[in-house]
Amino acid sequence: MTPAERENYEGLKERLRAGIQEVQALPGGYALRFEPEASLILAIAKFITLESQCCPFYAFHLEVEANGGPIWFCITGPDEATSFIKDALGI
Repeated sequence: MTPAERENYEGLKERLRAGIQEVQALPGGYALRFEPEASLILAIAKFITLESQCCPFYAFHLEVEANGGPIWFCITGPDEATSFIKDALGI
């Protein structure tokens, strides 16, 4: 990542950390629940783009539930990567 991308990435991590409302453990990762906010969907998409550059072994799934339901953001990878996810997002 460039220095500008790294700065943006750190800001995105803070934004995501602040918005997490629920954490569910998954095999090899976590499902994170957020309030349905359009700006948060964009922040998650930017986070995925940057995180994929340094950690291509992660799989990402973003679900926006119908009728104003929550956003679910899932991150999974090799079992040993779960600690990195946990540390990065403060969960």
